[in-house]
Order: sequence, then C-alpha cells, then structure tokens
Amino acid sequence: MAINNRDGLASVKAQITPVLDEWAGIAGGGAPATWGEVRNRLNAIRTYNNLSPVIAATERGKEARERINEILALRDYRKLELDFINDYGLVIGPNGRSGPLSSLLTIQRASKATYFDANGVMRTADNNVLRLDHDPVTGEPRGALIERQATNLYVYSEEFYHGAWGKASGSFTNDATVAPDGTMTADKWVSNAGVVGYAVQGVSMTAGTTYCCSTFFKAAERSEIHLLVPMNAFSDGAHRAAKFTLTGDGTAEVTSGTNVSAFISPVGNGWYRCSIVFTPTVTATAGVQHKGLENGDGESGFYVWGAQIEAGSFPTSYIKTEGSQATRAAEAVRMDISSFLFAREKGTLFVEYRTGKSRVAQMPVCIDNGNSVSDSILLFDDLSNSAVDNRAVAQMRSGGNVELSLDLTDANGTARDAVHKMAVSWEDGYFAASLDGGDAITG
Repeated sequence: MAINNRDGLASVKAQITPVLDEWAGIAGGGAPATWGEVRNRLNAIRTYNNLSPVIAATERGKEARERINEILALRDYRKLELDFINDYGLVIGPNGRSGPLSSLLTIQRASKATYFDANGVMRTADNNVLRLDHDPVTGEPRGALIERQATNLYVYSEEFYHGAWGKASGSFTNDATVAPDGTMTADKWVSNAGVVGYAVQGVSMTAGTTYCCSTFFKAAERSEIHLLVPMNAFSDGAHRAAKFTLTGDGTAEVTSGTNVSAFISPVGNGWYRCSIVFTPTVTATAGVQHKGLENGDGESGFYVWGAQIEAGSFPTSYIKTEGSQATRAAEAVRMDISSFLFAREKGTLFVEYRTGKSRVAQMPVCIDNGNSVSDSILLFDDLSNSAVDNRAVAQMRSGGNVELSLDLTDANGTARDAVHKMAVSWEDGYFAASLDGGDAITG
C-alpha cells in the first residue's frame, strides 16, 4: 500500500502506524498525533538507513509522498543489533524496541562471576547477570565476558593466613593493602632473613590433566616472584617453575621444566595476575609454591591476593573461595527470536569477538531452533579445541546434518587472544562467509 495524493493525515497515520510499531526501537511506537510527528519519526528511520534526503518541513504533495513511500517499502526489513561495547540493543521488526542489552537478552549462568568495571575495579555479577568487561588498566570496554564452567580448587583463595596455606620460612601480614576488588584484603608476604620462603596450598591433581594456577601479585620492597610446582607431580623428578617481574608491563619467563608455560597480565594499581600452566604426569596432592626470588631480610616482601588453580590451559575470571572449592557456572547469552521473524531463507550475520589465550572451542554466535544446533546457522572458532581445528568455520545445519561448512582460515588458524570479525550471508542455498575482511568464501 502506498500513500497517494488524496490521503489525508488520518489515512497516513493509519498506514504508517504498523511501520512505526515494527521500528519502535528507532522511531517509537503508536500513532503519531500530527503531521510534524509523522515527519520526525519517518526521518529517524531514513537517517538510520542512510536514506536521503529527509522529508523537509516545507515539503507537501508529491515529494513528501515519494519519501514516505520509500520508507514504507522497508516494512519487511528486519534487523537485530547487539552492541556489547556500548550496552545497546536494537530490534527492527515486530515488537521493535531498543535499550540496554539486559532488556533484550536472557543471560544463563547459575552462579556469581567476576569482571572489571570501567574504573578498573573487580566487581561481582549476580546469577544470570550479563558481565560487560573492561580493560582494568585503560578502562576500555571489552564487551561481554562469556565463559565456560570452571572450578577454583583452592579452598581459601584470599585468606593466606589460614592454615590451609602452609608457610615455610616466612609469614603474612593480613589485610596489608587494597586488593584488585577495592577491598582492604590483600596480604603481604615476607621471607625470613637469609632464606627464600614460600606459601603453598595443596590440591589433588590428576595425571594428564592440564592445570592453570593464577594469583594476583603487587610489588612492595620486592618486585620479582616465583611460582613453582614441586617434583612430586612429575615422573621425571623435576619441578616446573616460572618467574615474574612486577614492574612496567610485567614479564613472565619459564625457568624450569618442560611442557610448562607462563602468562602475566597487568590489572591496574600496580597489580599483576601471574599464571603458570602445567600438566602433571603423576596423580598426587601437590601445590604451587608462591615465593620470591631473593633471600629474605625479615622485612622486605610483596603483596598477594586471589589465588586460583583450575583445570585448563589459561586463567579464567577470578573465582573467590571461602572454605571450600567454588565453581563458576557455564554461561550463555540468548535471545528469543520468535517475535523477530528470523528468515532462514535469507539473511546476514556478523559478529566481532576475542579469542582466548589458548585454543578453546568457541561459538561466538548461533541462530538455532530452541537451544538445539540441529537446525542452525553457526559461526565457530576452533571447532574441537585441537590444533587441527584451530580455525574459523561458518556452518548451516538442518535436521542434524551439516548442509554447508566453510573454512575461513589457513593452516595457521586464527590468532589467539585477538579480536576477529566473522560475517556470513545466505539466500536460496547460496552461502558466503568472510573472516577479518578477507575475500568471501562461498558454498
């Protein structure tokens, strides 16, 4: 239906009201009261779709009708935009709306979880609350933090004075400085004079399972620390160790052992998260020694807070424990598209995401049929957490079968701990996808 030269305001309002309802996220819903409101709402739609020129206040008759009809032609246009950097979502279509992401999405996570806010302070989100993470040093937004399930095997992650932490040739001063979460809960370790002391909490480790131990450290009088996994966890009789420098951007260096790696990440206010990754070859109760590099003098030391040891090859967000192991539940971010009228026959899907520090299966975005990937369009990064599948893949599935699958990467796969962009378009059996602005791969 088009506006013609005999239609008055009442007729125009009746014809454009359904369009405004669908585009409510941009133009607002309901019937406009005046011609000026008609013009303003339609101009909002034109601006969003980069149409020009707008409907001028002086225009009447044919030119105004042409511009209105151009917008009415967009009535079947559908768009979903989720901006995790700016916490904004937009639905164009039936039940069109916009607003904070929490008003559009369903967050599934059956536990609390931590993240950094724009001020670089670690915060704790309640169950089923979206975590919009930030770089703790610069405050720049990172987007939504969505993680797998993980368990902190330490039973006391912050109370280093507790008996669960064995101390050799040194001691802690409790609550000596402000921790990354803004509380006065970080402790200070000082080794006895003439020796390198250490603190350790034992956990049960299984041979062949990879573990990551990560702890927050801050320099006091001493700015170098050591994380050491004792030899009883390895059949070769050698320990695994790494040293870390707590200045500038920080440095991490493996100093002993094979099949071991180390990471360091500044988190602001002089704090660093130091991590050592290792795979025991013996099933045993062992601990990671937290220690300095130099003999102590009975006065000099460093600050420590938030210890975590978990199965996996990289550190996940911090999980606090207070007397027992604690688990952060796996999370998913979903949106019911039943009212969005997603068209399997034709569409475009785009996602910008960050890969993990190590290979880990990721599904940045999936349009599926009621939580099942049997009928879906998926964008994968690293299909099965293996060197072979360290690649970006776009797939279309139907009835449990993979109808189309496009490999978007070469033998090197996608870079780790980096931002990537994937896009896929489909129409009548045609399927095309691209990674990071590269040439489209078709199928």
